[in-house]
Amino acid sequence: AVFKQSSSAFCAIFVLEMVLRILVHQGDFFTAPSWQWNVLDLLIVLSQLIEEILHLTTDANRPSGISSLRILRSVRLVRIMRIVRIMHLLRELRSMVGSIVCTFRYLLWTLLLLILVVYIVGAYLTQVVSDHGF
Repeated sequence: AVFKQSSSAFCAIFVLEMVLRILVHQGDFFTAPSWQWNVLDLLIVLSQLIEEILHLTTDANRPSGISSLRILRSVRLVRIMRIVRIMHLLRELRSMVGSIVCTFRYLLWTLLLLILVVYIVGAYLTQVVSDHGF
């Protein structure tokens, strides 16, 4: 039951995303340089929407309903293609993470220097206060 509800929720989110993208890009949605990805996303979302509609309208006891749902479930594998769309970003992500990791060494030295300065100033102020008897 939880899986079905989460599947329906994600379907609604993806349909909303697709509608918003089509409204924002209008005519450029199918003519932009990345129009192939847009069409693939549209097909994936439409297949998920059709599956949800069929699941709501067919009776689970009927064999035809079960076979059509099985066919659509096999098409669900195409949704994995959405992940392929972001695979080219992994190189940039790896570079950014590597840069952040390399800066940790400098961050640690900076924190050590800051702690040392705070300690020296604290010791100096303690000495000044104890000498003048405030």
